[in-house]
Amino acid sequence: MIVAGGCSFIGIQLKIYHHFISAEISRAIICALTAEFFKFFDFNLTNTPEYIVSADFNNDNIPDVAISNTSSNNSLSILLNNGAGNFSSPFNLSPEQGASEKIYPIDYNRNGATDLVIVKAITLNKVVLLRNTCPPPNKPRFDFDGDGKTDLSIFRPGPGEWWYLRSFDGGNRAFQFGASTDRLVPADYTGDGKTDVAFWRPSTGFWFVLRSEDSSFYSFPFGAAGDVPSPGDYDGDGRADAAVFRPSSQTWFAQRATAGTLIQGFGVAGDKPVPNAFVP
Repeated sequence: MIVAGGCSFIGIQLKIYHHFISAEISRAIICALTAEFFKFFDFNLTNTPEYIVSADFNNDNIPDVAISNTSSNNSLSILLNNGAGNFSSPFNLSPEQGASEKIYPIDYNRNGATDLVIVKAITLNKVVLLRNTCPPPNKPRFDFDGDGKTDLSIFRPGPGEWWYLRSFDGGNRAFQFGASTDRLVPADYTGDGKTDVAFWRPSTGFWFVLRSEDSSFYSFPFGAAGDVPSPGDYDGDGRADAAVFRPSSQTWFAQRATAGTLIQGFGVAGDKPVPNAFVP
């Protein structure tokens, strides 16, 4: 199928032959334009188009197009953008009969892929959700501002301060969170595309996560003294999972956000968990 997320949209109206269609066009498409559109493209569709939305459906960071059709099969057409201003031939889906009144792109299950919600209130009195199973994009480590780039960052043990330089605008942030004896485990635990400041406290086995969305924090116990913190996305849902490796028994423990708790032996005495290589 197809994918994506994190787009902001601007509503406009486009005219196709004799039909006005409501369109949401990604700001990424028009951000480089000034006072005029430089050129236009014709899209040859075999079905009668009704509504159009734009989002990144295949996780290549390029806005694609989804169009609902009002022909006899009431299909949905997906056109993938190649980044050079051209689109692929329409890939048609048939999300039940009945004309679509509106379509909305959003990542409803937070797996890093843009889903489509189709409103068929008048014809079927229902809303149809099309889940996108495209693999989530690779996220850079330590991207605190969510621009797809690793940010320069430090932890000052004495006062327990975090400092990072935002790559998107050159600004910096600094705040206190944790103590000198804590282990740093920053990762995207909430699935919003930004690294959350986080630490693991060896003395209690507690994890503390500072949400990037609103700077609130939460904590929970997972692990014991002697464990090695090894966070990672162990179920592929686009969110980092709390995990530890227990050297005494060579056992992995992962609290997976979607797939549940994982307990698995892997390794021999003296081995070191690779995910811990990024934990100071």
